[in-house]
Amino acid sequence: MAVRRAACRASLAAPSRGPTLRAPKVHPATGMALSKARGQHIIHNQGVLQKMLEASDIRSADAVYEVGCGTGELTMRLLPVARKVYTVDVEKRMVHETQQR
Repeated sequence: MAVRRAACRASLAAPSRGPTLRAPKVHPATGMALSKARGQHIIHNQGVLQKMLEASDIRSADAVYEVGCGTGELTMRLLPVARKVYTVDVEKRMVHETQQR
């Protein structure tokens, strides 16, 4: 009986899906392809950036460490507010994009 139950449970599992052949999402302003595997979500909504800055309560004496600088949208907003801003990203193309700004 135990073998039969296990077989029934396996047959009820969701079917596995093969890889999809979709084009990667791209950043609207730069056209850079985004990696879903790395969880890249580039923030370009100015209202969201403003709310993030207000919620963080950063003062002029604060040093900020930004992980995942992306295209530098948040970085550019942090620079006039914080004493020092340190950024890091695993992708050289994102670091290069931020440095260009």
